[in-house]
Amino acid sequence: MRDLKKIVFAKLKGKVDRGGSPYIGHLHRVANYAEKIVKGSYLTGFLHDVLEDTDLTADDLYLYGVSNSVINRVSVLTRADGISYKSYIKKIKKYAKMNNDIIILAVKIADLNDNLNVSRLKVLQSDDFCRLKKYMEARQSLEDTLNFLNSMDGKK
Repeated sequence: MRDLKKIVFAKLKGKVDRGGSPYIGHLHRVANYAEKIVKGSYLTGFLHDVLEDTDLTADDLYLYGVSNSVINRVSVLTRADGISYKSYIKKIKKYAKMNNDIIILAVKIADLNDNLNVSRLKVLQSDDFCRLKKYMEARQSLEDTLNFLNSMDGKK
């Protein structure tokens, strides 16, 4: 797995986030925060953007020894072109409910929390406010689903 981390670092070398910081920091923050929400979320959190933001494929992840469950989550977390944001969030929630998978919810919530941290931005533009509102609504919906699945787990 150490080799995979090195490869991800190399693939994202020079890429920066909206605030101008190295993008790899986003992956680490998401992974660490997701792990705090649900134990066992770290790897999915670290890899959550690699299919979207690098030339790595699901097959590559498999060849590096990533489990099918992590690959499935990362694939669901990868937003396909032409898919609306609302449909994308619905897909994540549906996957979580169908598979009783709280890890995928923890990772997307952690991702949204990191994206909502405006202290990393130098200036807020008017379109940032629309994006932030969309992210806050999505986070609440995902948190509601996480709470629901957690409550159902206690009833088994």
